[in-house]
Amino acid sequence: MTLQRLGPASVLVALLLTALPVGALGAGFEYGPQGLHAVGRGGAFTVAADDASAIYWNPARLALFNGTQAYVSLNMSLMDTSFTRADVSLQRVTRDPTTGQVIYGDFYNPQPEGFPHSFETVTNSDKLFPLGASVFLVSDFGLKDWGFGIGFHAPTATGKVTFPNTFDSANKYMFSSMDTIVMYVDFSAAWKYKEWFGLGVTFQYVMVPYLKYQMAIMGPASYSNQNTPVNNSNDIITDVNVSDWGAFSMIAGFWVRPLQMFKGLKKFEIGFNARVVPYNVNATGDITISGNEQSVYANYKSTIPGELSFTYPCHIQTGIRYAYDWQGRELFDIEVDYVWENWAAMDAFYMKMLEEVEGPGVNLSAMDVTIPRNNVDTHSVRLGGQYNAIDPWLTIRLGTWWESAAQPSAWTNLDLPSWERFGVAVGASTNVYGFEIGFSYNHIFQMPRDVTDGGITQQIMDITTVDGKAGTVMRPGYVVNNGHYEGSIDVFTIGVSYTHKPKAKVRPDEILDATLDPDTMPVE
Repeated sequence: MTLQRLGPASVLVALLLTALPVGALGAGFEYGPQGLHAVGRGGAFTVAADDASAIYWNPARLALFNGTQAYVSLNMSLMDTSFTRADVSLQRVTRDPTTGQVIYGDFYNPQPEGFPHSFETVTNSDKLFPLGASVFLVSDFGLKDWGFGIGFHAPTATGKVTFPNTFDSANKYMFSSMDTIVMYVDFSAAWKYKEWFGLGVTFQYVMVPYLKYQMAIMGPASYSNQNTPVNNSNDIITDVNVSDWGAFSMIAGFWVRPLQMFKGLKKFEIGFNARVVPYNVNATGDITISGNEQSVYANYKSTIPGELSFTYPCHIQTGIRYAYDWQGRELFDIEVDYVWENWAAMDAFYMKMLEEVEGPGVNLSAMDVTIPRNNVDTHSVRLGGQYNAIDPWLTIRLGTWWESAAQPSAWTNLDLPSWERFGVAVGASTNVYGFEIGFSYNHIFQMPRDVTDGGITQQIMDITTVDGKAGTVMRPGYVVNNGHYEGSIDVFTIGVSYTHKPKAKVRPDEILDATLDPDTMPVE
């Protein structure tokens, strides 16, 4: 490791920046499908998209709507995640007299009292997150081949996660808590050519009203006093609180029925949907540092203004669907989708200190820092469909899906876990006088992980000598994310919609023609 002296600025600033929300809106932020129909089908909804959530799932399908639909749904997620940190032992540490680098050597044998140290299993306490709402309004405005929509929705994500923040909790140096809200305002338009194909687009205005994140770091001391993998009297708590009220994105969709000429295959469809414009978030706010009750910095508190920037990546969804009509109505359908999400594009977060502030005996100057995340792209396969058992009184939906991990094993974190996972889903709804009321449930199995090659370490502010002068550098400490991880998410969705279909209008000349038609005249 090459030491880098930080001029007049205290490395407290750099240390704080390494504690920023590297997972708050990163890979795994979205855990699966949203919306009444989509959740019940396990997310196999790219082609079907038969309610107003088509604004999000495939705006091209809006051109198939007849009339006007008002739609409200609420996703409530219950996330249960646990972490058992691997036992830790104490290593000998030395400082290289030439480079000043702190070197972790062999393990003490025998180990000092209290080592190897075992940790209690930690679990998240804020399990329920009830704010996954969607509100959409779509209409054809009486136009035969057009559809339009406007709406508001939140991502399918768990925005609030809290783990213990005690002196020796297993998660202490990795992650403590997060509280985040992201909102989209949507404007959509679609057009179709007869019943052959359709095109659509959704323009999105993205808002991040607040993004809060907390974790512990290790404050300045001699390297020998910082040699502990469990806890330290120099610990500092960092709280990040930023927001952004303006970003833009775009979703484009397409569907086609390529076999219209064959009677039994008129409802064989292919669909495509993609976020074609990634959006940039530039969140500004404050970073607050303070000591915990056991810390020598217990009476210290300082707030630093800053800016956090990242790019939310693109995704592609494509699928095929077959629907079977019987006695003039659609009896059932089945759909298979493939989804690719470009999470590797969000491989880092970028932080700026906006002004110089006074710190504990030193000045904290303006500076730029890049925070690596090391995400990878994800791939998902989804299978689902619905059965109109008693039309229109009862429709049943079933689905299942699988998704690869966005977090590599070495970078496994508790903030928003994205490990390999699969889900099973079921849903049902009834339609009465234009009102549809329904419920869907999706259980997501996060595959357990045993991490032995962890890459997340303690963040330590080290006071040393560089080029013959006193300096402060950032350095890593013990690995903190080795251990056993388990998790699951339960998603409960309720939805209500009302569809108004205009009555067919008959022109007076059509009535006259009908009365004069010999085939329609009464027989005496």
